[in-house]
Order: sequence, then structure tokens, then C-alpha cells
Amino acid sequence: MDLYMVILRILHIGAGILWVGFAVFMLYFGSPAARSMQDRGLRYTHALLNVTPFGNVMSAMALVTVIAGFLLYIRVSGTFNATWLGSPGGIVLTIGAVAGVLAAGHGFASTRRALYDQKAIVDAVVAQNSPPTPEQGAQLQAAGQRMGRNSQIGVILMIIAVLGMSMARYV
Repeated sequence: MDLYMVILRILHIGAGILWVGFAVFMLYFGSPAARSMQDRGLRYTHALLNVTPFGNVMSAMALVTVIAGFLLYIRVSGTFNATWLGSPGGIVLTIGAVAGVLAAGHGFASTRRALYDQKAIVDAVVAQNSPPTPEQGAQLQAAGQRMGRNSQIGVILMIIAVLGMSMARYV
């Protein structure tokens, strides 16, 4: 048994499940539900981002997934062996790996920033303890659209990564 590989696979797959699972859940279920709840949805979003470590956990899971994945990739590829990299499995795994790194990079560069822009507006609305002003409503809508667009891009990249990694061994 190769304990190094076992530990890395547990870290990579476990963190990846949480990262991708949370992202898909929030994009397709959590955010639409919060939007439909109007003022209560703002309070839910406020609690999610202020009471729980949601943003930090998502970032940590992305980081663990990518670092463990990179270490696995080095081992599986024979330290970037050209013959392996050119094989069908090597190509498919590389596509998945690149998509995963792009998803993490996009998450840190765009999605996280959009999330915290949205958080600032939500926090201000909740603090005033009244419905959003028309200006705040417009800001919330714009921030929500930016967050949704960035989340869609991230989830598409994550799905490509999952498909590449799950299929590489069998092509």
C-alpha cells in the first residue's frame, strides 16, 4: 500500500467533493431559495456569510483539492513524463487538472470578490433593519448577477475537472 497516495487521494477527493458539492448546491438551490425569500433571504445570506465560515471553508477546500491534486499529478505522471502526458489517459487527466486549477483560480480571483461585494451590500441592508432602498436593490441585483455568472463559470470548470479525473484511467 502506498500511504502517500492514499492520503493524497483522500484529501483530494474529500476536499473536492465538499468544494464542488457546495458550489453546485449554492448555484442551483441555496441562492435561488434565498432570492425567493426576499428580506428573509437577505438575513439568511447575512448569516451564511457572517455566522458560518462558508467563504473560508470554500477557499480552503479549493486550495486543498488543488495542492493534493498537483502532488498526485506529479506522481501519476512520472514527474511529467512526456510519454505519459501524450497518452490518452494523460491528456484527459491533464484537461481535468487544468480545468480544476482554472476553477480554483477563477474562484479566488472573481467569485470570492463577487461574494464579498454582495456580502457588503447584504450587511448594510440587514444593519438598517428595513427593506433595501431602490439603490441597494439595484446593487443587490447587479451583485447577484455577477455572483451567479461567476458561479456558473466555476461550476462548469469543476464539472470538466471531475469528468476528466474520473475518466482518465479508462480512456
